[in-house]
Amino acid sequence: MLVRTLASSLSEALKVDSSSWKNERDLQNSFRNNLGHLLKEFNIPEEVEEHGRVFTGRIPDSRIGRIIFEHKKFGSLKTDSVQNDAIRGRKKGNHRTGGLIEYLISHAFDAANNSPSDNKLELFYNEITKSVGYAFDGQTMIRCDFVKGLSQLNDLMNIPEESGAVAEWLQNDAAIPWEYHTKRFNDIEDGFSDFFRNLLRKDKSIFNSTNLAKLFGPGGGDRFANDFIDHIHETLSNAIHSEKGYESTKIRWNHWSKFHGKLYGEFSEVVTEQIQQKFDSINETYGVDIRNWEEFKIYMFTLQTYLGILLKGIAHLLLSRIISIQCNLATDIATLPPKDVHAKFREMLVGDLAHGWNLNNFFEEDHFSWIALGEIWSDELREYVLGMWARLDGLDIGIGNLAEVDTNDMLRDFYHTIFPRKLRRALGEFFTPDWLVELTVEKSGFKGGIDNKGIDPTCGSGSFIINMIGRKKREMSKSMVGCHLLRHISESVIGFDINPISTIIAKTNYLLALGELNQHISILDEGLTIPVYQCDSVMMPTVYAQQSGHSSVRMDDPTGDNPDIPVMDR
Repeated sequence: MLVRTLASSLSEALKVDSSSWKNERDLQNSFRNNLGHLLKEFNIPEEVEEHGRVFTGRIPDSRIGRIIFEHKKFGSLKTDSVQNDAIRGRKKGNHRTGGLIEYLISHAFDAANNSPSDNKLELFYNEITKSVGYAFDGQTMIRCDFVKGLSQLNDLMNIPEESGAVAEWLQNDAAIPWEYHTKRFNDIEDGFSDFFRNLLRKDKSIFNSTNLAKLFGPGGGDRFANDFIDHIHETLSNAIHSEKGYESTKIRWNHWSKFHGKLYGEFSEVVTEQIQQKFDSINETYGVDIRNWEEFKIYMFTLQTYLGILLKGIAHLLLSRIISIQCNLATDIATLPPKDVHAKFREMLVGDLAHGWNLNNFFEEDHFSWIALGEIWSDELREYVLGMWARLDGLDIGIGNLAEVDTNDMLRDFYHTIFPRKLRRALGEFFTPDWLVELTVEKSGFKGGIDNKGIDPTCGSGSFIINMIGRKKREMSKSMVGCHLLRHISESVIGFDINPISTIIAKTNYLLALGELNQHISILDEGLTIPVYQCDSVMMPTVYAQQSGHSSVRMDDPTGDNPDIPVMDR
């Protein structure tokens, strides 16, 4: 993974240099030079600042964006007094000065005070919580950052009198408590992993269902989602109802309508109370006026198309950051000519890039890839696609360690944002809550051992799959690593679902649950086939039995009962 690669490279380079360090200045120069070369090699748009006085008059040893380093003599952080100097600063009269606490507060102050905004306190709060400091002595690292807590900022740092009215808005902030936290890393590679994770996250938002809903949900922070959905709906409706042209789009629509539109009920000219509930839930959420069954199905196909685009965008960004080491995907795409943006969008959905990533069955043609057809593409759609990429690029997907991300089916929660509760109830859709998933898997005896295999025949968004993969990673990582563990999981955790959009959600969740193991996809000889399949798990045994000339299927039961299950006659 990118973070670990960078951390390993920097720590090894510094270990090599350490034999020539005679003092703190040698360590500082070695750190700056090696980090600078590494950032340039990996095309990471950050620079190591060697100076930069903060408003209190002190100069941090090194600064990279919002991250500040305080360098100490080799091996000196083992003593309490040097640790205290690095974090709180050297004692000067009745207060301390020059430590990470002062630098972090000063950095946040400068960022807010130099802004033209009148709301400087809000900017200050935002900056102080995103800034991080590290003390480093060549053997040990100590991280220092701020969270809301019991202390007061003014208790932690002396604001000089010469700052005068400039600091008045901060001095008046005595009522809002903050406190600093520290974490020690005795292995500098672990410390630099933490550093690079914070550096690469930069201004990116946490990847969770709340931020997905804010950026891409109806009624989120702005009208982007509603307008994008409206555009997809208008484009689809025009294509379906046109007398000529749009043949490829019509083929996909007709197939989905015939085989999967039935998931939402059979056609009825009579609008019953239950059917009206479905219409009302869409109308209330999206501000449209659905009045008949055909309009309802077109809108459901629209929403599934929108969700499918986002899911493949999330997976695309995850893999591009972990495997291809692309940190500024949206910026790179925005500079492309219009025809190349279309080609890139089509790659994301149907997948020429998938071959480079060795992923066999995700970026592929499906019902929802109609949106990338040449007969559909337009300048307006291009602007929405660029907007979507820019928003996705603002999320911390795949940069840090996904093992730290709470992936407890955040995509299920986001699905609930797109398809409101009233609609899901009317459709008969019910998703298993996380606590019940955990209890069910635990009671099943699935511990994640080498002999444990799990199949979810109606996997939906993949909640049980996420849980089983997590158990496999925790248990099997003790004896199996890298591509071997990745292959083992893909052969032992499997899902099916009849709904095409559910399989895309579950496949995306599968990749998210694999987390750091995704970096090994490229070295699998056979590539990775995500074992989530779109099919009718009830009718599968029927087809098998009929082809074999039987009227039942024998089920292997761990208790040894092995019952014969009659198959459906269709």
